[in-house]
Amino acid sequence: MLSDVEQSDKVGTREWIASVRPTPAWFIALVVGFHWAMLVVANMCRTTTVSRAVGFLCVGILWCCLAWLRSRRSTTGGWRLSTVLLVMLGVWAATASMFPDRVLLIVEGSLFSPLTTYVPWFLAMGVLWTAVGHLRCRDLGLTASKLCPALCWVVTTWVASQLVLVAVHSGDITVAGKWRDAPLDPIGYLLTAQLLGNALFEELLYRAFLIVQLTLLFERWKGWSRRAALTNAVVVGTLMFALFHVIGDWSHGESPAEIAQSQVPRLIMGFLFAGIFLLSNNLFIAVGIHALANLQIRYSSPLHAGDSTWVAAIIVFLPLVVLAALALRRRREVSAMPGQR
Repeated sequence: MLSDVEQSDKVGTREWIASVRPTPAWFIALVVGFHWAMLVVANMCRTTTVSRAVGFLCVGILWCCLAWLRSRRSTTGGWRLSTVLLVMLGVWAATASMFPDRVLLIVEGSLFSPLTTYVPWFLAMGVLWTAVGHLRCRDLGLTASKLCPALCWVVTTWVASQLVLVAVHSGDITVAGKWRDAPLDPIGYLLTAQLLGNALFEELLYRAFLIVQLTLLFERWKGWSRRAALTNAVVVGTLMFALFHVIGDWSHGESPAEIAQSQVPRLIMGFLFAGIFLLSNNLFIAVGIHALANLQIRYSSPLHAGDSTWVAAIIVFLPLVVLAALALRRRREVSAMPGQR
């Protein structure tokens, strides 16, 4: 017999979504509202490491109190995980409070600066998901067995995009920009701000949680088919993904016209990342491709100093096309099985 984790690796995306624990509409709104509120505070108030860590600790304690009052089930696996996350959040807050200068010294380097923003967020959101929502790691697509396949996909995609770049700019290839002068900056940005920060929490929240939970919600509320519910969930989740960036744009002083114009590429990228996630049934592939796309746009390609936006497009479209072909092939194989006619 296969375990639940092994079974989740063998099934397709629709079957995996059907196995996810559904959450009520108020909990979905709570998750999104909490994230957006923390985003407003971080952008508008410019909170320090200490205040952010202590604030998230208070929020984590609040989640546990709400969960205890709601369910009183303190022996479940979700409670054990949420307790571990709450303890980690407490240690982080205590360290930041007692040694603020040392913590800031550690995290302000190029490799570790995102820790001040993302570690407390992940811990507080993890307590919310596990204690109040009773979600398991696999309900959010966090399965360790999918890490190695995702790594192969991401590395292959990056190498393929660089080979295309070499073919197009064969006479102008050199180690360029930050990759030559400060190579730890783009590497650190990829590893911490993207793979362990920005790309991870955006894919986790807007794809693995929001799209999946909205799909299950639309099925219960509207009685829609899985395909109709999933389509509408992708649209709503992608719109919220684009709107989420408006807060940061406004805090940086961009005009309404600039903010509106910047939402178009974000909507396109949001739909593409959603397609990669759903076609691959692997959250880590979506995280890796998202990270590579952001890295190429911010630091340009390591082999060419010019605008690498189109290289980022190759990074996103290439795995999407391949995954779509594989999904189509798998569907034909399933349709050809005797019991599926």
